[in-house]
Amino acid sequence: MKSDMENKEWADDEVSLQRFSKENPFAVPAGYFEEAGQRILSLVKVQGLKTDDEAQGFAVPEGYFDSLSGNIQSRIALEEAVPANQPSFSVPQGYFDELAANIQNHINLEEVTKTRETGFAIPADYFNDMQQQISSRIAVEEILQQPVAFEVPANYFETLNKDILNKTVGREEAIRKTIVRKLWASNTFKYATAACLALVIGAGAFLRNAPAPVEHQKTLLHTQLSQIPADEIKDYLELHLDANDNRQLMENEKQINTDALADDLQDYMDVN
Repeated sequence: MKSDMENKEWADDEVSLQRFSKENPFAVPAGYFEEAGQRILSLVKVQGLKTDDEAQGFAVPEGYFDSLSGNIQSRIALEEAVPANQPSFSVPQGYFDELAANIQNHINLEEVTKTRETGFAIPADYFNDMQQQISSRIAVEEILQQPVAFEVPANYFETLNKDILNKTVGREEAIRKTIVRKLWASNTFKYATAACLALVIGAGAFLRNAPAPVEHQKTLLHTQLSQIPADEIKDYLELHLDANDNRQLMENEKQINTDALADDLQDYMDVN
């Protein structure tokens, strides 16, 4: 019990131990290890600066002291030339009144130049072809300075279309009329006309003297009957022929042409 009280009093007396928690005397602040690397690098850099040459931060340009006297004399002469009552820093009249507008205009101009391409751009390979372009331009200028070798009459181009139409359309009509006139007047056309008339007259005479076509009334009927079998004819006569028909055949016996009948029988025999 006595030892515990002594330990508590010792903790109260030690000021350095009051920063730590009584439960864990080896605690560190929040984020200590996250910032430890950056702190170490900062300490290393500070130590490096301490070990460097102290005069390195206060260096002067080369030859500074050699030209120092001349620079001082020039400054003194400039101070003497400027009047003492004239202010060193003067601004135009109304400068501050227009300052806001001038600043805004300058900002707008900067934005326009950033968002838009420069106005003085050149095509690709401009300088590579520059010599050739200059030579071509010089040649064109020399040609223009020479006297004109090809001239046209006054109002040539104004009447060119009309002249072309007159020489093409009008000439075709004239040529066609001339060809028709020569055709009617030529001997070839006369001979051809006479030959056509003679051909028409000969064809008419030939057709007029041609024999009339033969009428095959009986022969065609015999040809059609010869194609029918004899049995069918016999059956037809037995079926449709009666006593009156036999009487008419006997009365009309004198009208039968025996010569034609012999020829018909001969034809029938030849066919069968």
